[in-house]
Amino acid sequence: MNHTWVAATTVPVAAEIVARTVKLGTLLINTTVSIDVLEVYCQSCRRPYDDVADERCIVVTEGNAHLRGGPIGTRRNRKCPIHRGLYTECQSQHEQPLDYGRPPMPALTDIMGVGGARR
Repeated sequence: MNHTWVAATTVPVAAEIVARTVKLGTLLINTTVSIDVLEVYCQSCRRPYDDVADERCIVVTEGNAHLRGGPIGTRRNRKCPIHRGLYTECQSQHEQPLDYGRPPMPALTDIMGVGGARR
């Protein structure tokens, strides 16, 4: 059905090669390593195998618009990570809101009462 199936996995990494693996971004695996598969999904449409195994890949027929959140104006607004509500509801509590709807985060002193100076 034109899906490109991939598996989300966990791979054990030996302590002596962790730094090299992080630096290079690759890992060479020998054939005796057991890998746990967490999920199998289509690389193109990012949908799980169980949901779309018998359907044609939507990316082949309609493109990848479903991955972009929809047309501007119909997308859900992001929530403020501090106040857990929409930015429009807590805009007055932030300093100098930006034009694109995501005001800058308040200083740590405002959030947690933490002093800025080190001792």
